[in-house]
Amino acid sequence: MNDQPESNTPRTHAEIVAEARRRREAAALRANLGRRKAQSRERSEPDDLTPPHDPRQKETTCR
Repeated sequence: MNDQPESNTPRTHAEIVAEARRRREAAALRANLGRRKAQSRERSEPDDLTPPHDPRQKETTCR
């Protein structure tokens, strides 16, 4: 990712705006991916640590 243009010609306003938009969208995608990964980890951790609730199992152990 080279920030400098390939030639010495100045960039147009449209090029600068388009690059800024691409950078913002890429940052938003990275943030969303990180947030989704964190949420899926939070959802999966309790399942790994505690056994699933089964009312039939509780009834059989009490008898």
